[in-house]
Amino acid sequence: MRRAGKLAPSIADIARLAGVSTATVDRVLNDRGGVSAAKAQQVEEALKALDSSPSTGQQTQAPLSIGMLIDSGSSFTGTLKALVHQSNQTDKGICIQLHSTLTNQFDAGAFSDKVLDWGQTLDGIIIVSREHPAISRAIEALAEQGKGVVCLTTDQQNTRRLSYAGMDQVASGLCAAHLIGRYGRQPQGDVLMLVSAPYRCQEERELGFRRLLRSAYPDLSVVELLNATDNSESSYHLLREALRRDDPPVAVYNMAGGNAGIARALHEAGLREEVLFVGHELNDTSRQLLESDAMDFVITHDLEAELLRAKCRLKTHHAHEEAQTPDKTPSHQLLKPVIKCKFNI
Repeated sequence: MRRAGKLAPSIADIARLAGVSTATVDRVLNDRGGVSAAKAQQVEEALKALDSSPSTGQQTQAPLSIGMLIDSGSSFTGTLKALVHQSNQTDKGICIQLHSTLTNQFDAGAFSDKVLDWGQTLDGIIIVSREHPAISRAIEALAEQGKGVVCLTTDQQNTRRLSYAGMDQVASGLCAAHLIGRYGRQPQGDVLMLVSAPYRCQEERELGFRRLLRSAYPDLSVVELLNATDNSESSYHLLREALRRDDPPVAVYNMAGGNAGIARALHEAGLREEVLFVGHELNDTSRQLLESDAMDFVITHDLEAELLRAKCRLKTHHAHEEAQTPDKTPSHQLLKPVIKCKFNI
């Protein structure tokens, strides 16, 4: 398969979008064989999506203006902002504007109004947000107008969003349960599970987590702790009180933000060696916690691949709208969760 006449997408970008290795992309591009039909099709579809966007050598077309609206904790928001800044510097075919609100400052009405406002003036919308009827209505209103909306990391099901760019969250919960069931210091006892706002990603993680514990590790009981603010200070106080009140748990599973606060509470209670600590999102904070043995495992995902998928989906949708042709872009397969420990970060 050869490409000429325009600057080709990089193998790394194709691999991220297709959810395969760069070696697989290389084999497909150079017809070397040894790749399953399903993976070859993923590569072809990713290449088609990337080829549909303006090349870096053809800048006569104005870049698309995309709005990204984020409802999350400070750590995850910071990671996304850094990726968007990098994207705006390197991808001249699309310009992403940002609007963010922290978990404990979320106002569904104001957030949905911002979705509608940007939807009137921009070429597409990316949403990272909890589920709420007001947001669902905003997505439906934009869909009626032909404006594309993509959900990043956490989905808005039962809406007419174009697609979900993210990982298999149920699988990530299964991974957490497997790690705790196999590597917890005790075969029975309580697992403290911290959750925050009603994000679908956390609800799906919990589904996978409880499913595997119930079937494979019935001697482990889940104790839910609600942390609605997704920050280290609130996580610290919440866990500190739970540790003072009850016997030490077998493990702590944090689905939300605030990993640093959890590590601090375990350290102050003298339980770091006793309690297995599993959380989500590899960033500067969680990387340091892994390196210092303050955290055992982080279940993460390729956020750069998610952003790339979201951009490509909006580009192809916009191209179909401009040409007034049906949009038959296939949905991407869910990305796989990635387990990190101190030795593979």
